[in-house]
Amino acid sequence: MDKQLVVNQEFNQVEESKEDSQLIPQSASYVHGLESGFNGSKHRYLQNSFQKCYYVSMNMSLWNIQKKNSLLRNLCTNFFRPSRAAEESLKGCLKIQEDELKVNKPDIILGSSWGGGIGLLMVSEGIWDGPIVLCCPALKYLLDKVGQTPKYKWNEIVDRINQKNLGKNIVIIHGTKDKTIPYQNSVDCSKQIKDCQLITIENGDHKLNDYIIKNDRLKGIMYDLYKKYKLEQLNK
Repeated sequence: MDKQLVVNQEFNQVEESKEDSQLIPQSASYVHGLESGFNGSKHRYLQNSFQKCYYVSMNMSLWNIQKKNSLLRNLCTNFFRPSRAAEESLKGCLKIQEDELKVNKPDIILGSSWGGGIGLLMVSEGIWDGPIVLCCPALKYLLDKVGQTPKYKWNEIVDRINQKNLGKNIVIIHGTKDKTIPYQNSVDCSKQIKDCQLITIENGDHKLNDYIIKNDRLKGIMYDLYKKYKLEQLNK
């Protein structure tokens, strides 16, 4: 499924009695990973945790060339130049998320792995300036592996985020036993992006489902970040 909105009718009845509804996020958007997406564990979790959950497919895959933004597909069309292929995939996914935000603007965003990398670009490119939680973001790791691209250079991405003072709206979650995207990748990110918060999950794997979903920890992280962001906005 390319696009979906789920409305949780029972959300307000349960949550608004707990505290001022202004400080409770009503909607979330999920920016999916390479091969994950609609109705995956994190998507289902957001459906159950927020009144509204937005999702749009980025037509993304590592190997499936039928997906428009597939890395392999772009590798073939860019004469097997990895950095150019990565740039085309990133640009394609970023444009989809940009168009989605013109229609549906959530209170908070969750990005996972590849989607976490797209989330960082959304902040850097000025597409999103609200609260965003990134699970094991893959952007720095990708650029380190394939090389900096003409459009996307890591230091410039970080500089733009820091110039806008948007690191305070970013929380990164990463497990120390992630075998897909090394934990050190997020340690470096959190050091380079000013005021960005890193939450370390000891022995956590790449998916993190057993560590932040089954115990409902992710919801608390997202609620806390949104509350902090909203209080800052209200006190301006």
